[in-house]
Amino acid sequence: MATANLSKEDIKLFYKLWLSLNHGVNCKHNIVPQFKKPEYGKNMYEKQIFAVSEKLWERPEWIDEFAYENADLTDEERNILTSWRKHFVKDRFLLERHLKKYSVLMSTANNEGVLYGVIGITDPLEILLRAYGVPCFIETVLLPFKERIIHYGFVIPYPVVLSSGIKKTFREECNRIKAVRGIIERLESGPDMRADDPEKKICINMATLKSRLHEVNAIESGVKIFETGNASFHRSEGFFGFSAKDRTGERNGSIRFTKDGRDVKDFFCGCTASRDGCLCKHVVAGILAIQGGIPESRIDLGKSVTISMDESRKRITETPFSSHELPMSFLATIAETAACELMDDMLEEEQTSYGKSLSLEMTVKRNVAEDLFATAVLSSAIGFEMDFNISIADRRGEVCKGVHTRMIVDRKPK
Repeated sequence: MATANLSKEDIKLFYKLWLSLNHGVNCKHNIVPQFKKPEYGKNMYEKQIFAVSEKLWERPEWIDEFAYENADLTDEERNILTSWRKHFVKDRFLLERHLKKYSVLMSTANNEGVLYGVIGITDPLEILLRAYGVPCFIETVLLPFKERIIHYGFVIPYPVVLSSGIKKTFREECNRIKAVRGIIERLESGPDMRADDPEKKICINMATLKSRLHEVNAIESGVKIFETGNASFHRSEGFFGFSAKDRTGERNGSIRFTKDGRDVKDFFCGCTASRDGCLCKHVVAGILAIQGGIPESRIDLGKSVTISMDESRKRITETPFSSHELPMSFLATIAETAACELMDDMLEEEQTSYGKSLSLEMTVKRNVAEDLFATAVLSSAIGFEMDFNISIADRRGEVCKGVHTRMIVDRKPK
């Protein structure tokens, strides 16, 4: 009995994409020296391909680079490559059994266990690993391919001899997982928000964009590209593709958003500026095109408020403190009160906030006067997470400083 493998047509398509991807990545990132272009059925250069692919799984965004920098790819080919970046599974698996339509692999990455139905490429796994029998341990990378799951061309077996008792235990565990969760036959999207989910609205405000690492003038230039009508986008499986054009030329890229739609999860752009998580003007323009402009927001970076110790007492306590017995907990409370006062103008009617973290340190070694003032300045706003720089001073100057983080939440959980 043999399990399924790809058709001749799909074998050619897989190796066209897989070999050109690894060669393209190597040409750009110089992983293996003197790596000639591989060709299916002739010069495969498997050792070089394996070396490049090991680096590729550490930097899967390189797949996006290749997909968007090669204009000769068809939409189908580009979507296949993008699905590899998003859904690949690299793990050590237990090859538990062979069925008619696929082999069953159990992930060993967590205690819960996941079963995958995997087909071969040129040969079924049953034939490829016939010398090892089942069950056996293998290491490989699983990839989605035309609504099926395949491996990436390298399957490394571990010659471990399993006793009959251990084999029985594995069989019982796989049967239990199958009864509870079934066998995964497609590598579906994870918890990320799907780009085509109409229930999820992309809404990234200007404060969030400015809080992220960005190229100098990237925000202003990105807004200009969008407002002049030179940015467009399209929806794909699990991400948005975009195009942005200015006087330097046209750049293409991709963006994924967080589950709540309030921030960017990751992105790629063909320009040289968007490296190491740095927003470029093209990505900014793409974001604005996707969400339809700059949303109105009460959140402004640099906004500040100063409250006195007396005002803080009115909000939190009627108990007086003298300078020699002033507790650190009160300094923490006046700092948090200042941040809350500042947030009052930022919250919508149905929203409130809670403190996530607070770090304070004294900056003087002297008695502190009773007439304290706390100043909170909004320094960063990433989605619903607000960071404040805190300074507490008396009439002689600053006595304490720190950082406070608050989260915006709905008053009534949905």
